[in-house]
Amino acid sequence: MKKIVSIVLTTVLLVSALTALTGCGDKKIKEFDLSDVTQEISEAIKFTDLYKISSDDLYQETGIKNDTYSEAVCLLPTDSTQATRMLFIKAIDTEAASAIETKLNNYLEQQKITSETYSPDMFAIFKKASVVKSDNYVYLVVTDKQNEANSVISKYDFK
Repeated sequence: MKKIVSIVLTTVLLVSALTALTGCGDKKIKEFDLSDVTQEISEAIKFTDLYKISSDDLYQETGIKNDTYSEAVCLLPTDSTQATRMLFIKAIDTEAASAIETKLNNYLEQQKITSETYSPDMFAIFKKASVVKSDNYVYLVVTDKQNEANSVISKYDFK
């Protein structure tokens, strides 16, 4: 009987240790600025021809008002014939995040419609992109290297 109890306890301890170790490998960066994320993506993908837009430009491009977010880093291409862009926005609350998500989805759909008529290459890139909302964060990354961008994004805790 003591041997059975010993085996059960050893098994429980082993499973607990493995579970604890597995959790250690999935640490995400919790404290960050959105510019940290965009900078790391830019370096990983070698984005070169993007420029940061102002809150007024963001409103003109997407209809997102600056009183609905506390932080935004939005980069658009200097060449309008390019699809690549990054828009990361931290909304003031979950209701605002949902509204921003809708605006970014509308923006993405408009980019698809526009590019479909004059650039099949751009259209293909826009078609693979999607808006992501996680708590108060909403973002859209459009690139032909989406897997690399997602790999960088996965390091950050968007909660």
